[in-house]
Amino acid sequence: MFEIKYRIVEDIKELLLLTPEVFDDDFNDFEGQIELNFNGNKIGYVFEGKISEEMFKVGCFQDEWVILWFTHLIQAVKLLRKNNYLIFSEIECSDWIDLTKLGDSIKVRELRQIPYNIKNFKYGGTPAMSVTPLCAEIVLNTGETFTKDVEMETTDFVESFISYTEFEQEVKRKSMMLLNEIRDVFPNLINSKSIKEFKELVYDIDD
Repeated sequence: MFEIKYRIVEDIKELLLLTPEVFDDDFNDFEGQIELNFNGNKIGYVFEGKISEEMFKVGCFQDEWVILWFTHLIQAVKLLRKNNYLIFSEIECSDWIDLTKLGDSIKVRELRQIPYNIKNFKYGGTPAMSVTPLCAEIVLNTGETFTKDVEMETTDFVESFISYTEFEQEVKRKSMMLLNEIRDVFPNLINSKSIKEFKELVYDIDD
């Protein structure tokens, strides 16, 4: 089984006062939580209890960018239609979700990037998503540039198998649920550029 849980954790009263333009300039996304459940093996976490004012003020549950996570998941659905491999970043951390498609099944692993042990170089970074094993650009102080495979290690996440069909259906369903929640709770933000782009992505998921 595959299940997505999410929770927007924002000051609703504050956001309801914003214009679409201010939201795009100052926020551009909603902070909150996301949890991906692969047959009981979870990546991320969603707190389902009541969040008190004190808990909110100290930022206990505003760890993830919710729209960005769903953007990655929608892109994953589309890329796995034509590719048998995909790796994408867990946003703003060194962990990656590694997906290998085997027929209608997907093998799921969580990998952690191992820091390079190279002195006197500049690290060019990696893409947030790739259909081939990750490589990074390394620039030495001499100016020489070369590409190096990114070394990975497994985390304590248990390797899991889910069906691609189930993955696709759940991403579609929860993406639409998020879009509807934004419309209902933040009607003043529907015309923001970032939310319009997310709406297009949700409606174009089958293209």
